[in-house]
Amino acid sequence: MTDVLTGIGFIVLIAALAGGIAYVGDRVGHQVGRKRLTLFGIRPRYTSTIVAIGTGVIIALIVTIGAIFASNEVKLAFFQMRTISDQIAQLKAQAAEANRKINDTQVVLPLGEPVTANVARLPKGSSVELRRKIVRDYYASTVAIVNTSYPQLKPFQPPPDLEAQLTLLANKADVATADALVIAAADKNLFVGDRIHFGMQAYSDKLVAKSGEVIASTTISAGPTTLAGLGFGQLQQRVTDALVRKGLSPLFIGTPQLVRSYPSAEEMQKELITGKGTFVMTAFAAQDIYPHTALQTGGVPIVVALSEQP
Repeated sequence: MTDVLTGIGFIVLIAALAGGIAYVGDRVGHQVGRKRLTLFGIRPRYTSTIVAIGTGVIIALIVTIGAIFASNEVKLAFFQMRTISDQIAQLKAQAAEANRKINDTQVVLPLGEPVTANVARLPKGSSVELRRKIVRDYYASTVAIVNTSYPQLKPFQPPPDLEAQLTLLANKADVATADALVIAAADKNLFVGDRIHFGMQAYSDKLVAKSGEVIASTTISAGPTTLAGLGFGQLQQRVTDALVRKGLSPLFIGTPQLVRSYPSAEEMQKELITGKGTFVMTAFAAQDIYPHTALQTGGVPIVVALSEQP
């Protein structure tokens, strides 16, 4: 809607400018005709016509030049329209290819999915040289694993600036107060036939939530058709969102795992069906949660409690 209004505004502006230019040209030509001025010996009537046309041309030229200098969009429209058209056509082709892959091709590795279960650990306070060695070794082992684990994909090809990327990653890793974890994950959706592509990131292995700390909660309306499982599904998503807000990467969350519930799952369901009003389902950290926690357990461990809302 905004683009349509902008287009209409431009049309009105151009029409107004055209009318103004025509009026000024006509008035100048009229004044020249009244004074019976001549240009290069031409008859006054023709001289006034030439002056009117010339005035309009000069005004239009001045306005156009001013617009070019004042607006990058106008400058692009005048001098780079072919380039813009080519880029639009290229982007349309890429979008069509992406849609074809989504609709017709199986995703082998979705965006953000770890390409290997292995994780490199950079020790707290380790030297840059040690971090570089660990990162290089982890990269080499990851390439070997993905090239053999995903036959549906084309073999990995190292980027030309690989050494610079690995050095930058090792240098940036924060090991001042805790170990750092390096993990390799797909940096785009990889479909059958695509070339293997992944990125590596380092994450400080710091405490995210203390054991027993409230992570998230959700409210559930009691009633004969209420399902505790649906409430728990909502709670799992809220736990994930809360941990992400705390700085924990989704790579280290997995699916939050229920360790214990108070009351039991059967009792929860019974209370929700027979109870009245609104209940609160709360998730607590079942242990101290670090980035490495989900790697060890398969998902962040939580304890869930159900209580009536005051």
